[in-house]
Amino acid sequence: MNPICQDQDGDGYAVCTTSCALAGGDHCGDCDDANPAVHPFVAETCNGLDDNCNGLIDEGTAGLDSDGDLLGGTCDNCPDVWNPDQQDSDGNGVGDVCEPEAICARSNLDTNDFSAARVDGRDLAVFARAFGTCPEPGAVPDLANLDLQPISFGACVDLADFHLFMSVFARTCGGN
Repeated sequence: MNPICQDQDGDGYAVCTTSCALAGGDHCGDCDDANPAVHPFVAETCNGLDDNCNGLIDEGTAGLDSDGDLLGGTCDNCPDVWNPDQQDSDGNGVGDVCEPEAICARSNLDTNDFSAARVDGRDLAVFARAFGTCPEPGAVPDLANLDLQPISFGACVDLADFHLFMSVFARTCGGN
């Protein structure tokens, strides 16, 4: 007989495995058995946690979700760029994919000759050819999908991408 899956935080949900069994009225599905506020079916709040244990962080919270990553703008650390993981390595409140250096790296579409380290006219020409297209993921114009939306209308190279491109136009992006 398997040992009991203990509900460590007393919220009625346990972290279940195949090597333990449920006790009494407990349910499976807890993803943080040290926090009684985190368990399935609890309302998601804007706190950087997966409150309802569905594998998503801060999804469905207040505000317009302009980038389609299931995070409302009030919680999204990068509301114009698709970033469901909300990664923020330097802890400055701006998502890694929205840091100017990251946008600059994605906007530097032509890395030949004098253009190698700058977002300049050559990059603008590449971007302009891709503007208005809805390429398949991995296609050459997909490089201009600077808001990183992988599906739906947002995957098209549109005004959201243009605004991101212009935010780093004529900027040096590392290199020599």
